[in-house]
Amino acid sequence: LNVVGFTTIAAEEAIRVPNYAGTFSQEGAWHAQGYQVWAARTNELGGIVSNGTRYCVNLTIVNVGSSGNTSAAAFSRQVARKYASDPNVHFLIAPFSSTMTLPVALETEGYRKLMLSASASSTTVYQCKAALMAAGAQPDCVAKGAVDLNRRFEFLFGAQPPAENVVQPVVTLFKLKNVKTIVTWMEDQPYTRSIAQGAVTAAPFVGISLVKSFVVPANPTFDQVDAIMDEIVQLNPDAVVGGTYYFACQHFIRSCKKRNWFPKALFMSLCSGDARATLPYEKQGLDQDGRWTLDYFEWDYRLRGPDYEYFYLFPATPDQPSPALFRDYFVKFHNVTEPAHFAAVASGLGVIFHTMMNRTGRGVDNELYRQLLSQSVLTTFIGKLGFNGWGQNNAREVVIVQPDRDGKLQLIYPLGSSSAEFAYPIPTLSERSFIYAYGSSGVEIAFNVIAAILMAASVVLLVLVFIYREKQVIFASAPVFLSIILLGSLVIYSTVFTWQIQTRTEYSLILNRILDGYY
Repeated sequence: LNVVGFTTIAAEEAIRVPNYAGTFSQEGAWHAQGYQVWAARTNELGGIVSNGTRYCVNLTIVNVGSSGNTSAAAFSRQVARKYASDPNVHFLIAPFSSTMTLPVALETEGYRKLMLSASASSTTVYQCKAALMAAGAQPDCVAKGAVDLNRRFEFLFGAQPPAENVVQPVVTLFKLKNVKTIVTWMEDQPYTRSIAQGAVTAAPFVGISLVKSFVVPANPTFDQVDAIMDEIVQLNPDAVVGGTYYFACQHFIRSCKKRNWFPKALFMSLCSGDARATLPYEKQGLDQDGRWTLDYFEWDYRLRGPDYEYFYLFPATPDQPSPALFRDYFVKFHNVTEPAHFAAVASGLGVIFHTMMNRTGRGVDNELYRQLLSQSVLTTFIGKLGFNGWGQNNAREVVIVQPDRDGKLQLIYPLGSSSAEFAYPIPTLSERSFIYAYGSSGVEIAFNVIAAILMAASVVLLVLVFIYREKQVIFASAPVFLSIILLGSLVIYSTVFTWQIQTRTEYSLILNRILDGYY
């Protein structure tokens, strides 16, 4: 079974393609990890059996990011055409983002091969809007109906809920906390516009007043985001909703900190849930300033319930639900601490191929599967997959997370899997500052006492080695060698005291780097 998974450029390839900005390089790498886990696990269990024929997955991962001076969109269409036109390619998987999926789908649709998307959720990708029809957008609408109800691609199906739906539970949480006013802002891209528009649409239905909406360019600089902040601070809304990709979110957080101001509630897409978010600013992170910022998650291993009980690749047990089993397999396969939520959904797409082929016994039949997917609801380890008339998943629950004081991501929604209550209002910057009492906990005191005893023992032994250096046993063991060993033990024991340094100063960083080997 030949499957081509499109992805945005991997980080290591950026060196060879200097003209590509690499906006989605990390997300593309996570998608590739997900494709690999699905293919490996499927083949490990004997492949996909359809009508007595066993299909092993032959996965090809292809970069559609950019090439030389060719734009990302143009290059993606060139690559998509090459593989979609190959009669030996059976199924396709779309690249990360609505922005990159659209040009690929425009090219692949004519070859009538099923293409699944793990991340494209903007309705502009799936629907023939009136404005697009007036502009002569291609391909023509494939499902006839009223304006804005026409399907754009027959063979594209997305695993994500429509982006407009993502913010609905957030707005509901706002209402429960008596939020009165919100401001929205967005990058000028399909997905981010849809996120912000979801808040604009949902807020009035629950009695929340929309004060103003702001738009910044796609992939904005810090200065472009910072330019809207003075007015937002002056408006002082209870909550801010941002339709963002990761770096725009980072700029907004930094701009808030610059003004010593945060709203009482803050939601930004693809932000605090990103694996980079806990890093310091100089390493593309949010440091501690991204904490309490709500974010949309595509998946979490703590999700539980009948919607996540999957019985093929990761069958649930009484002790572990399918999401947790997938997590364990992924961590071992890629030797990472946690799977990125993007990667989990990319793996989950393979369940569709598996289920369609296994249940129908028709092997590779793109026309049949296109029809069946519009009528089916599948239970998987990433949640339910069921598609509306445009090919978007309207069966999966939205997952909302919020980092707590310690930076740990807490599940806020769905409520059946939640690990914490929505924190509102979030602490101001001054309230987030706290004085850390060094060695204040019982565990820290215990470690300090043990380290001190061991250091004292090493000092005593050093003195004894020096005093009895001419004794036969000491002399035969080389006093200098013994002294070096004991001095090394002193350095090792002293690192215990640096583990507990919480204040990031120039000197503490240098000390950590010298003694513990990290910066």
